[in-house]
Amino acid sequence: MSHNEERRYFDSAATEKLKEYYQSHDFTGHIVGYDTSNSTPERDRMFAKAKKFCALAWIDQLSAIGVKYRKKNYSESYPLRCLSDANGDYIAGQVADIISDTQKFDAILDTFFAQLQPVLDAGFTSLANSLKKPVEELTEEEIHTVVDAAAQMYMESMMQALALAQQVPEIAGVARKHASHTDFNKSVADNHDKIDFDRKWNHTRTKLGAPLSLDELAISDPSALEEGHNMFETNDEEYDRLENQFLDTLNGTDREIYLMRRQGLTQAEIAERLGYKTHSAVTKRMEKMRKALVDFCADFDN
Repeated sequence: MSHNEERRYFDSAATEKLKEYYQSHDFTGHIVGYDTSNSTPERDRMFAKAKKFCALAWIDQLSAIGVKYRKKNYSESYPLRCLSDANGDYIAGQVADIISDTQKFDAILDTFFAQLQPVLDAGFTSLANSLKKPVEELTEEEIHTVVDAAAQMYMESMMQALALAQQVPEIAGVARKHASHTDFNKSVADNHDKIDFDRKWNHTRTKLGAPLSLDELAISDPSALEEGHNMFETNDEEYDRLENQFLDTLNGTDREIYLMRRQGLTQAEIAERLGYKTHSAVTKRMEKMRKALVDFCADFDN
């Protein structure tokens, strides 16, 4: 049995049962924090390790079911992050409790090997065949390799079943459709999820226009905005190339202003950084850049 066949066998045998279990046992509504009253260095270490492992497995499986999610880009109040943290706390807490209790640990091991025996047997046979030797001659290290692979598949199937049972794709769709500024982690540099949201919020799809406030440009010169949109109807690589070309036309100070605006600084903040007494000088320079943008767009079209 190949690895893919082994994986399909495992999924068909366990995933539906896991989904049914999660649908009938919603633990996310009453999760308590980590119980420090029973804290020991070993238990704390296992909790932290298990929570990190769950978080990574969760993200991997979200990608597998078509949900795009970069945890660091979102705030702690974002729905998927709340759900991820709740799942991680619960599962990691259970792992810490089990490992701290010898009887529970032994019982879980017995259950694991009993339920996954067909998968393990297939793995042992496959590995032995690839090494051209009988299963009985597999070394302890080779046996551990198969067991680790089975455990990994179990975790992946468990996390995917959990995500589907909790209707994560539907939650992600609603959260994306009704996004707000508070969804995003402002401390992350180059947060493309936030940048994409800001573009839509400001009714512009251009990287070049966003830092120059094209919504303001639309008021003073609507035709320039239209030209900008037409020019940048292209892919991200082209956006970057054209933006760099426009930056090359700016002098040192204007370039600084442009980049600071791109970072989200206000005109007053930019003026302070440049040592201006008021922001009027920045406003005038930005107005010149807007006019330069119009000319740049016109030259590009021609």
